[in-house]
Amino acid sequence: MSSDFLTPIKPTAPLMPTKSMGISKSVASDKAKLEKAAKEFESVFMDIVVKSMRDTVETSDVTGETEKVKLFQGMLDSEYSKISANKNKLGIAQMIIKQMTPKEPSAEVLLKMEALKK
Repeated sequence: MSSDFLTPIKPTAPLMPTKSMGISKSVASDKAKLEKAAKEFESVFMDIVVKSMRDTVETSDVTGETEKVKLFQGMLDSEYSKISANKNKLGIAQMIIKQMTPKEPSAEVLLKMEALKK
C-alpha cells in the first residue's frame, strides 16, 4: 500500500495575486465594480423600503392622489434612495464590500506556504 496520499501537495503559484503577476489593475477594477454594485444594491433596497413606507400612509384629498402625483412621488422616492446610497448614510454598501472583499492571509499562513514550497 502506498502512502502517496499523505504527502502534502506543494502549491505551484501563490494563493493571493501579487503585483508581479500583473493583477493590480484587475483587483482595482474588481474593487470599483464591487463598490458600484454595493451602492446600487443599497439604492434599490432603500427604494423598496421607501415605497413600502409610502404605501402605509393614508391618501389625502389635499394632494389629490392622481396617477401623475403617484408617478412623480415614485420618481422622487427613487432619487432620494440614490442620494442616500451615494452618501453612505445607512452603511449597507460598506457592509457588503467588507463581506465580499477577500481577506489577506495571515503571517502564519504565509510562513506555512513558504515552508511547503521548499
